[in-house]
Amino acid sequence: MKQTIAILQTVLATEIVCVLRYTLHSIAATGISSEGVKAEFAEHAGEEQKHMNAVAERINQLGLRRSTSVRPPLRRLLPPLSGACRGEG
Repeated sequence: MKQTIAILQTVLATEIVCVLRYTLHSIAATGISSEGVKAEFAEHAGEEQKHMNAVAERINQLGLRRSTSVRPPLRRLLPPLSGACRGEG
């Protein structure tokens, strides 16, 4: 059961990162074809959110405790916090 929990939590965290990544790309796209690119990324973000919801629902169905930590996958996506973001300076 521990392995199942670990796998599902990793999948959920990965899906959350995918939603964030596609959403950020849909916002940041620029250039002559940017509207089509933005729409494509937004569509992918919606698909990934459906996957995320399905995994979270499966975790609930199994009665497993969900981890709210997404730190390992987020480290691959986001740069380190600046001093101001951490409340420094």
